[in-house]
Amino acid sequence: MQKSSSSVTRWGASTFACALVCSGVAVAAPASAVPAATAVSVTSLADTETPGTLRSAFIAAEATPGADEITFAVTGTITLESPLPTVTRGGVSIVGPGSSELTIMGATVPVNEDEPGSIEPYSMTFLSDTSGASVVISGLTISGGSGAIAALLNGDESAVPTFTLSDVVIENTVPYVGGALAVAGNMAGTASIVNSVFSNNRGGSIGGAVFAAGLSTFTVDSTTIDGNTAVNGGTGLYAWEVDAVRVVNTTFSNNTTPNAAAGYFSAGGTSVEFVQSTFSGNVAEEFGSAIFVVDTETATIQHSTVTANGSATASSPAVILNVPQFSIDSSILSGNRSSAAVPTDFAFGDEWIPTGALDAMVTEVQAGSTFAADASAPSESSASSAPVAAGSPMPVQPSTISSSLFGQAATSVDPSIDVTNSLFGADAQLGALTDNGGRTLTHLPAATSPAIDAGNAATLAGLTTDQRGSARVVGAGVDVGSVEVQAIVTPAGAPKAELAETGMDASGILLAVGALMLAGIAALGVRRRRAHMK
Repeated sequence: MQKSSSSVTRWGASTFACALVCSGVAVAAPASAVPAATAVSVTSLADTETPGTLRSAFIAAEATPGADEITFAVTGTITLESPLPTVTRGGVSIVGPGSSELTIMGATVPVNEDEPGSIEPYSMTFLSDTSGASVVISGLTISGGSGAIAALLNGDESAVPTFTLSDVVIENTVPYVGGALAVAGNMAGTASIVNSVFSNNRGGSIGGAVFAAGLSTFTVDSTTIDGNTAVNGGTGLYAWEVDAVRVVNTTFSNNTTPNAAAGYFSAGGTSVEFVQSTFSGNVAEEFGSAIFVVDTETATIQHSTVTANGSATASSPAVILNVPQFSIDSSILSGNRSSAAVPTDFAFGDEWIPTGALDAMVTEVQAGSTFAADASAPSESSASSAPVAAGSPMPVQPSTISSSLFGQAATSVDPSIDVTNSLFGADAQLGALTDNGGRTLTHLPAATSPAIDAGNAATLAGLTTDQRGSARVVGAGVDVGSVEVQAIVTPAGAPKAELAETGMDASGILLAVGALMLAGIAALGVRRRRAHMK
């Protein structure tokens, strides 16, 4: 039985970055001298051009070359009547009093779909004309409106531009094309998101929460990406031609799409890493509900938890690593479901298509340009196990699965994959996604979970705490998954059975991208391969 191919939209290789550049600002040569930073304090919550307002601060930042710093002497809510002026001259730091102290209500601008290149401007737009300029935004909430923040990072190897978002909440925005936050570059820039929240953003096309393109590195750390939607997938984070992506201590939860890749999607680049992160409750109508990686050299999932993600497509896996080499270490991939309660946790390969009757256990793990999926489902028949998918040329270096726990049973494992100390068909005994301490919601394993002390401490690479910030190694070894179960403290004389397990907390520019994006749309056309029952 052959399944239909995905209709996930793959936007042209550099649509967003090119569109920003083509909007009239070329990549500039590094400045010979950087002017001193200009400091401006916002003292009013009004949205006027009167001195002391946020709008006047943006006007001042654009009027003065070099770096600018905008601080706030007020708390409360600023309601924007229109997008703030674009800052193009040098870098800028916007330092708010805290995401719970200051809210900027974003501006909504109707899109003129009859005008080529028309797309709503973001509430804040940064288009650096100085190589090496940095944009830093911290301590505020942007709520509502069209897209929240857009930035283009011009630069070169000698003057790398940077974008940093810290303690920022972006919620309830409705970007017309993609990304409540959209960051693009010419392959020299770096971007990072730290200690932030993206929730309930609704993308009209791709990347409802975050869209990134043309960056050298992109890091997401200790961030929650929850409850976002996007019509064409890549809902939580859509990365296009980003050389190196690293996601650490982050939770992608309850993101949805009527297409594919509800949690994370990326195409191109050298490496993608998921470290001590959680993917839970993401739902895609098609496939790759949690993680979908294509055309990247390597993909790594370490000390992470992928559970309770779902798809409406039978046999559709929650994780698709469409790469020549992958590594899964000390991670839980369990409890993911597609239609008809099909347990489907993972698939690896170049061109894949689930096949086989729903009443048969179909699980095969293969490396490189091959396929792996579990297409089992409840059935009254007694059909026997039937592995599917044909192998392709193997990668130079073997892919690895080590010290991990899968809810799927493995009826066949390709010998080219180095599989060590891993459990298949095991119950991870995970609690609900909830506040177990730390900045993000997580799943805490039960004290009797087979994940306890079954991980690989050698791959911690300096990590001393788990996703929550609690001690990473407790007991005889490191636990599998993103959370380390902490010791149960038993007071002297107290019956052990009376004590509960605990999880301790360790404490304009109008973006002229419309025409190029719309002209550059190409079908992602996730390439299918017919697989036959062996």
